Amino acid sequence: MKTVGNQPGLELPTDFKKRDPRPDGTPLLSQHSDREFRSKWGRPHKARWIVDVAPPPPEDYPLERYGTCVAQGNSLTVAYRIDECLWKMSVAVEFDVEMAEARCKTADQMTYFVRLYQGQQPETTLVEVSRWDSCGVRFREERQRIFHTAKGYGLLDTKVPAPMKMPVFEMKGLEDLYVPLSDDELKRMLEDAVKQLHEPRQDSQLFVMSNLSSMTDDQITHSETAVRIAKMILGSGDLGLRDLIANLLSLDCPEPRDTFGQKIRNASLQVLFNSIDLVLKDSANVKGDNVLQSLISEEHDFFSNVLINSLRKDIEAHKTSCPHNACLASKCLTGLLSSCDRLRADVLSGEQMKNEDRTLRAILDEARHFGIQSHCNLEHETERTIKELNRSISGH
Repeated sequence: MKTVGNQPGLELPTDFKKRDPRPDGTPLLSQHSDREFRSKWGRPHKARWIVDVAPPPPEDYPLERYGTCVAQGNSLTVAYRIDECLWKMSVAVEFDVEMAEARCKTADQMTYFVRLYQGQQPETTLVEVSRWDSCGVRFREERQRIFHTAKGYGLLDTKVPAPMKMPVFEMKGLEDLYVPLSDDELKRMLEDAVKQLHEPRQDSQLFVMSNLSSMTDDQITHSETAVRIAKMILGSGDLGLRDLIANLLSLDCPEPRDTFGQKIRNASLQVLFNSIDLVLKDSANVKGDNVLQSLISEEHDFFSNVLINSLRKDIEAHKTSCPHNACLASKCLTGLLSSCDRLRADVLSGEQMKNEDRTLRAILDEARHFGIQSHCNLEHETERTIKELNRSISGH
């Protein structure tokens, strides 16, 4: 007797998790019950991956020992567990029901495949997770979480040791050893980045944007230095870096299989979000003037007309291009709208004057509904952006 219908989107019975035992036959712990699921995640997940019958294991090549696991349950049950796990982790997925295969891409652009095969014993399913590209260490963690979920244990939280979470500059004995770079040195580094971005080679562009993403990450770069770099990127039109990032984002969103295009756009959005977030945090810590608001006021035309439209394009392409980029674009938009009331008012009034068929709020709501089904983080970030837009209505 099947637990799910043959069409995607049909909810499993509400007591599914209570009926889904651990491999040794014992019931799931209380933290994996329906009550916990509803309080933490809000609702049962709707199935997207409907695998009625998994194919037999391939005969022409052996499966890697460490790349597979045996899960108790038929293919339909195991597919639902993995499907739910991928939604919680906000992994972009393309499902192939006939091949019982899922092509997965994480927010850091790592690609891997999940395949289901018939197990040797009745009511068992063989799960294979194979890496396509990116870091092997990072992939090993991802694969372990999928195996853990496929076996019926629920989503495994990754626990990073406290010393690994702490930036190097905050470790005991190293606080006073860092000598910050001067503004002139940082400016020369950014000018070199601008020169490299003008090269037509995509690998060079990706290298530069990835490096800038690290330079604006206060968990990697010294926080004070990262803030100074962020202010240079957002505020200096003469430098040209901000405009180059905007030009990259103004291009059509790349196709899902355009690996280089997706990675360059993702890194560009990450640099933009890091910079916005750092400047906002710095203003809150200093408790002085809103630096980001001042930067937006000085270059209002750029932020209001150029940058907002580029971010809108990524959110609009959440389904046809990349939901991870749409999520980052929504986070950038939330930061900009929350820091400057004038910008928020201009966005709303501009849409009314243009009389566009699809308003920004409608596009965000469409992306939110997609996130409810397929991308947890996109759902949450678009909700935050919509709240910012709605807040402006009550404030005027």
